[in-house]
Amino acid sequence: MLTAEFKDIDQNRYFISVNGYCFLELNCDTKKRVRRIARILGNEIIKKENGRGVHRKTMSFGFPYELLKKAELRGVRRVVVIFNGSVFTTDIENFFKKGFVLYFKNRAERRIYLQMSHFEEIKDARYLQYYLAVMGG
Repeated sequence: MLTAEFKDIDQNRYFISVNGYCFLELNCDTKKRVRRIARILGNEIIKKENGRGVHRKTMSFGFPYELLKKAELRGVRRVVVIFNGSVFTTDIENFFKKGFVLYFKNRAERRIYLQMSHFEEIKDARYLQYYLAVMGG
């Protein structure tokens, strides 16, 4: 059961399930077209970063632009990123005020990035336990 379904300008489809899981279905020929990319819990969007979403040149965390915008409209105020066993958090508005947008034609995806320096590293084991238990590590 879905609570939201929408498309971006490239016709990629986004789904947000009743329990807050966020999926992206790319409108291109790739091996893995549907991806679970984050989860919305309350006023937070939580993402486990595997390194592919990090813009190495600027050391920035990234999200699909349309997903983050829709999350903000749904009342999300905090972004939480779990990366290399650490938990980083920032206000969602920082992405739109201080971030930058890149468009990847080969993946047909527009992403917004925010430098890691705009995140605060927190020591909260709940997020790590959450990911181990719910998202499969």
